[in-house]
Amino acid sequence: MTFSFTSPSHKPIFTPVTKSWLVCFFASFLVVVMICFILGEQTSSMISQTNAIDVEIDKQGVVKDNLQSKIQYLNTQVQQISSIKQENTALLSGLENLFGLFPDQITIDTITLSDESLIIKGITPSKELYLFLLESPLRAIFNESNVDFFVLPSGWYNFVSVNKIIKPQGESNAQ
Repeated sequence: MTFSFTSPSHKPIFTPVTKSWLVCFFASFLVVVMICFILGEQTSSMISQTNAIDVEIDKQGVVKDNLQSKIQYLNTQVQQISSIKQENTALLSGLENLFGLFPDQITIDTITLSDESLIIKGITPSKELYLFLLESPLRAIFNESNVDFFVLPSGWYNFVSVNKIIKPQGESNAQ
């Protein structure tokens, strides 16, 4: 007995339109997953590149610090050289002035110059000539000036003059 005028037909679970929509959804899902995978790979690549750049920046910072310390060292060396040059210029000027002090009558054998003293050895015709022509200017320059005379057979005098600059306790030439 049949209660229907139509015969039953086979009805699928998914209609062809639903199947096409499911295929589109599945394809879209695969596209989204692929895009996520590609973005993940690019992100990890960028992170590794960023880390490499950070390491390079750190290395460049160390190189920069080394160069700055070397520049500072060289600047101190230039200042010291400049100071030494000024001292040498002053010393040269002082020596020129010192040689200008020696009268023609006094013969100088040796001059020994150190940081704080000047030792002059020579021959003079008389003590008075030395005292008036050479010792007075030396006393004006140095804090302490001592001279010893030795009589020569010719009647002239051999002399040794020791002249010292006494520096205060606070000054030093430590460089």
